[in-house]
Amino acid sequence: SERVRFILNDTQSPCVVTQQKYLATLATETQTCAEQPILIATDDPTITADKPVGNLVSVNKSTDLAYIIYTSGTTGQPKGVMIEHKNVAHMATAQANIFDAAKRKKALMFAAYVFDGSVFELFPSLFNGLTLYLCSETERHGPAVEKLIQREGIEIAALPPAILKLLMGSYLPSLQLLVTAGESPSLDFLEHFNRHSAVLNSYGPTEVTVCATEKIYQRGTIPTNIGKAINNA
Repeated sequence: SERVRFILNDTQSPCVVTQQKYLATLATETQTCAEQPILIATDDPTITADKPVGNLVSVNKSTDLAYIIYTSGTTGQPKGVMIEHKNVAHMATAQANIFDAAKRKKALMFAAYVFDGSVFELFPSLFNGLTLYLCSETERHGPAVEKLIQREGIEIAALPPAILKLLMGSYLPSLQLLVTAGESPSLDFLEHFNRHSAVLNSYGPTEVTVCATEKIYQRGTIPTNIGKAINNA
C-alpha cells in the first residue's frame, strides 16, 4: 500500500521483521527503497535454527530509539514519532506506581501492537512481573472481551469508551482498575464501572510516550477531568 511504501522509504530500515504470508507483498513494496532491506519472517523456524540461544550482550543506551510509531499526521502524510528507551522506562515506572502493580497479578493487553496503547499495557505489566493476557482479533469486541476478563480473572484493563459502551450491562468482579483513554468517557460509563473498580481517565499524545496526564475518577467530579501530569511526563 502507499502507506507501507512511505514508511519503508521514510525509515530506510535495513531490516523488516514480518511474517511469511507478507513476504511476497513486501518484496514488491521494497523495490522502491534506495537500499533493499532484509526481510525476516518470525514464523520461519529455519532463520534461527543455527543461531546461539544465549542472551545477547547489552549495547543499548537510554537515548537509543525504542520504537518509531506512525500517526496519521496533520498534513495527510504519516508522521513517524521517535521514542527513546528512557521515555518508555519513565512511563512504565510511573504507571506501575499509579496501578499499584506490585499488588496485582493479571493484566489485559487489549490494544494491537501497532498502536502505542500497547506500549502502555505491555511494559508496566512485564516490568512488575504481572501475567499479561493478549486479546485476539475476535476478542476485541464487547461480549468476547467481557468473557475473557471473567474467565481469566483480569485485574487491570485499559479499554476505550467505545468498548465500555458495549460492556455497560456486564459484571466484572475481578477487575480492580479500569483505565480508559482515546476519547472522553461519559458519566454513565464512569458511574457504572466505578461501582466495583477504580477508574482511571488517561490522556496523552503519541509524542509523549502514550500518556501525559491521569485522573482517578471520584463521584461528583466531571467525567472529562484528565488530572495532572504523571511523573517524568
